[in-house]
Amino acid sequence: MCSAAVHNASLSDLSDFADLIRRYPFKRFQQAIQGIDKDRLNAYLIGALEASLREEGAMAWLARIGGRCAAGAVVSPNPWHSGFYDMNMARCSTFLNYARPAEAGPALIGAILDGARARGCRHLSVRIDGDDYPSLRQLEAAGFRLIDCSLKLAARIAAEPPAESPGMAVRAFRPEDREAVLRIAESCHPRNHFYNDPQLDRERTDRLFRAWVDRCLEGLAKRVFVAENADGVQGFVAYLANRALNEALGLSLAVLDYIALDTHAQGRGLGYELMSRSLRALAGEFDQVELRTSQNNYPALACYAKYGFRIAASDFILHRSIEE
Repeated sequence: MCSAAVHNASLSDLSDFADLIRRYPFKRFQQAIQGIDKDRLNAYLIGALEASLREEGAMAWLARIGGRCAAGAVVSPNPWHSGFYDMNMARCSTFLNYARPAEAGPALIGAILDGARARGCRHLSVRIDGDDYPSLRQLEAAGFRLIDCSLKLAARIAAEPPAESPGMAVRAFRPEDREAVLRIAESCHPRNHFYNDPQLDRERTDRLFRAWVDRCLEGLAKRVFVAENADGVQGFVAYLANRALNEALGLSLAVLDYIALDTHAQGRGLGYELMSRSLRALAGEFDQVELRTSQNNYPALACYAKYGFRIAASDFILHRSIEE
């Protein structure tokens, strides 16, 4: 077995990273069901990787075997999460280890951990494809913990109006809804991978979600809707839109980023009504919607399947604490 030589990478190595992206063997099913052109997607991903390499504080590595690039990774700072958890956190925004994983993977992962440790990083996350079992085994052998299997689902937005329940209104968010929405965001979203990491304080995670939804309400989200009855706001849904991605791929895609119901409103079909009626309001602007959820979020999966969502892809999410 040939050994891999790992070296620090920079913007000058972009062509090697681009070659790894073009040869990436995963996500083919997602591309097929969402009508994504592979060449346009590759061009977008290469541009995003270039931006990552230019980011202040980013670290990158390439692993070569016999002079040919076999794997690569980029680690980016994560100031948003670092602030909430009061520790230096980073994420492996690119991890490409499919070509010759047995030879390249361990050396690449070792370089990533050495680099993160040298920068004072105390927590590192990585997301890999749900078919990439060799990398999963290598990351776990290096001390990473599997904390979630994330499913990406996609659907066409239905144009016909859904049935409506008497006494329940689904409408656009208004400023006076803010406190009710933030309360629900902070306390009624238990199935998220951050809660699966024993190293992350649950109360800080609650505050993280409240702050994220607050950013959505301040303009990050494309649209926010609430479900309301005589007792007040019962739930909300926030949709994002990546304009650059849509333009690059020629899509009209909305992202269902966050949907949550008050505890006493759950289990009565309100989530489906909130989602289907809010999507109907987006039908003239978008024709596709996608979302992510955990593989064990069974009530949500049933709700999404009822609307017509299909599983398009899966990812493993792993975290690692890094000692002093």
